[in-house]
Amino acid sequence: MARFSLLVLTLLLLSIQTVFGCPSGWVSHTNKCYLLSSFTTSWPTAETFFCTGCPSGWVSHTNKCYLLSSFTTSWPTAESYCRTFSAKLAEPMDQSSVNFLSGEVKGSAPLKNTNYYIGGGDLFVEGEWIWMSTQAPISVTNWNTGEPNDLGGQEDCLEIIPPTGLWNDILCSVQQGFICEMDNEYAQSLIG
Repeated sequence: MARFSLLVLTLLLLSIQTVFGCPSGWVSHTNKCYLLSSFTTSWPTAETFFCTGCPSGWVSHTNKCYLLSSFTTSWPTAESYCRTFSAKLAEPMDQSSVNFLSGEVKGSAPLKNTNYYIGGGDLFVEGEWIWMSTQAPISVTNWNTGEPNDLGGQEDCLEIIPPTGLWNDILCSVQQGFICEMDNEYAQSLIG
């Protein structure tokens, strides 16, 4: 079977099964959604662009979409900002997601010289780290050596530190970057 290293398309037709209707800008026909595009691209680029299921500017990993902020703010304001997208501060529940987010802040983060908040904290009971949106205990961690240390008795929020990608507890009022997380609807529909 011949393998093509590059497939150039002038008209790209992608279809996905749908039960709940088509995304904005797609056309529905016989229980499928179709997207027509008039630009030329390689198939891997088109597949990534159209099939990640994440909004523009967000990155996809497994069944989640992540947004690394391009501005700094406090933890509470970061959480509010994420909610405007029907999202939350990132809560990596497995080692794969922890590694992915660590890699993102080490490699392609839009802000340099800042750490990034994620959705964990010990605001309610000191030393009991939970994901704030669900109150679930944090079971997979990536703490830096000696952390969490609750320096000054006030570090109740969780951050990822570039360039190591390790975690630290921090004051919730510090102005820094943050990572939002939302479900990837396209991936969810494939998984079922």
